[in-house]
Amino acid sequence: MAETNLAAVIRLVSGQHLTPDEYTTEVRGIPYITGPADFGPRYPTPSRWTKERRALALRGDILVTVKGAGVGKTNLVDCDELAISRQLMAVRVTDADTDTGFVHLCLRAAAAHFQNVMVGSAIPGISREDVLDFKFCLPPLAEQRRIVAKVEELMGLCDALEAAQREWERCGRACAPRPAPAHRTRLRFQPAAFRPPESPAPYHRTRRPRASSPIDFPTRNLRRIVGPYRFMENSQTRQHR
Repeated sequence: MAETNLAAVIRLVSGQHLTPDEYTTEVRGIPYITGPADFGPRYPTPSRWTKERRALALRGDILVTVKGAGVGKTNLVDCDELAISRQLMAVRVTDADTDTGFVHLCLRAAAAHFQNVMVGSAIPGISREDVLDFKFCLPPLAEQRRIVAKVEELMGLCDALEAAQREWERCGRACAPRPAPAHRTRLRFQPAAFRPPESPAPYHRTRRPRASSPIDFPTRNLRRIVGPYRFMENSQTRQHR
């Protein structure tokens, strides 16, 4: 198993930017994608078309994101021609002893490496040299194809398990028992039980207040004033008797 770099087995096509008047959303001309936003699980889904043929990817090429937050994301071209923007590059395997599927696996595994080497603050990215100088181990062609087949088998199994899990979660939510409706009961007033205060105030014995008199001055003053008149009244009463 020999170690090599991508420059020895591929041709790299850099994408070019198109202005809004150079593409359309109508299905006319060549499909055009601008970045990983048009990527699918395996193949891209174009939403624009153009007649410009500046940077074209061909069927079987590997698309690599080289600018923006999605640096390192990949997809495979499944159409005859595909126009790509400057956010993407197309990796085209030219070596007869190298399998395209194996190179795709190596590039997918290199996503974290490309994230670490990207530069730039506004729009971070990687250069052509970063892609061409990427080193990987290249086994014989038969071994490459065997590895690709095994990985595809395992990935298919993972997809099936994920689909089964989603279906199980969906059925679980649909078949889950619903909570019983709350019974409507008539509310009855129940007085709260008397609870003594936690720290009662100290008890002081106080005199019971007497009923207030219609006259606002003390009773002893009233006696001093009324007493003589009452004595005079009693004496006059005795004289008449």
